[in-house]
Amino acid sequence: MKNSTRIITTIAVLLFGVTVIVGIVALPSIRGIAHLAKEIQAEHDRIEPIVNRTLRYRSIKEDVESAKRELPKLTTLLIPEGQEVLLFTDLEKKSKQVNLVQKLQVGERNLKNTLNTLPLSFTLQGTFLNTLRYIIELERMPILLTIENIQIQTASDQTDLNFPHITTLQGHAITVPPSSL
Repeated sequence: MKNSTRIITTIAVLLFGVTVIVGIVALPSIRGIAHLAKEIQAEHDRIEPIVNRTLRYRSIKEDVESAKRELPKLTTLLIPEGQEVLLFTDLEKKSKQVNLVQKLQVGERNLKNTLNTLPLSFTLQGTFLNTLRYIIELERMPILLTIENIQIQTASDQTDLNFPHITTLQGHAITVPPSSL
């Protein structure tokens, strides 16, 4: 029985020692770790908006740099003021190439910041298929020409694509002062 008492006493002393060590060393360490975790979270919450702002700044900076690289390509799509006649001549040539009679009307120039819109109205007479060919030619032009409205008029009993139609296209071209290019 002495051995069993000795074993129980040894186990009790060891358990007491472990409890004391845990109480003296581990619990303060756990509390310190919890406190440190709270401080890290607070620092994260403070820094996160700064990091997000920096990332947005970098993204904007990359977008600006990309736009600067693309700017020479984009400026070739604009018509320098005073060179609109070249556009009108080119439009007239394209209408004749596809056998259309074209009447072009130019509206008052609208100022929008440094870009000016030049309203255009095309009245085309010819077959529907030739009108489609003309619109395809407009798409291929190396300028920024926007068609906002298309109206097609024909006799109500005609569905033949080769029967003459009157088509009105309304849109605009963008012009810029030569100094902006």
